[in-house]
Amino acid sequence: MKTYLANLRRHLTSLHRFSGRETVDQFWAWAGTVLFALFVGFSLAGRFVLSDWFAGVERIARENPELVTRSVGPGHYSVRVEGHHPELVPALLPFITLAAAFGVIAILLLGAALTRRLHDSGRTGLWALLPIPFLLAGFWLMPQLFRSWATVPDFQLFFLLFANNVVYLATIALLVFFTTRNGTPGPNRYGPPSA
Repeated sequence: MKTYLANLRRHLTSLHRFSGRETVDQFWAWAGTVLFALFVGFSLAGRFVLSDWFAGVERIARENPELVTRSVGPGHYSVRVEGHHPELVPALLPFITLAAAFGVIAILLLGAALTRRLHDSGRTGLWALLPIPFLLAGFWLMPQLFRSWATVPDFQLFFLLFANNVVYLATIALLVFFTTRNGTPGPNRYGPPSA
């Protein structure tokens, strides 16, 4: 536990240090902590963002009981509203804004550590930027897709976003692969191995 806390302290004080090297264990202890904290924070915040949408569905269900089929059972609750109701399409801007904010936090917290981890295997830290254009494209395309689905679904936009997300996930998988590999033994162009 003492080593874990020392590693967290070291990372929190090194958020701005993009030089040097970092071992697999140092990186993944930090990355796991950050990703877990972001998951918990995003889940809690997302619940509040989507609560207005759920309240709207309940309101329409109360006002139009003849159009509603409810299903309640152990561990589930669903409301099905018959007909076309564009007002039920959730306002995704707050949710996407929240996701973008958490994405920025993840980049700020993991960017320097990822760069140092890439340095350990002799790779430039620029590899860490590979997923960024696809992440930004996803945040830009997603609201457009949901706006189109409120009226006439745009399948061309859907497949474009789907392809973008596949490439994004492939770049993340490549970075995970790079970060799980052992570093180069001895000094490399980024310095001596991390202690």
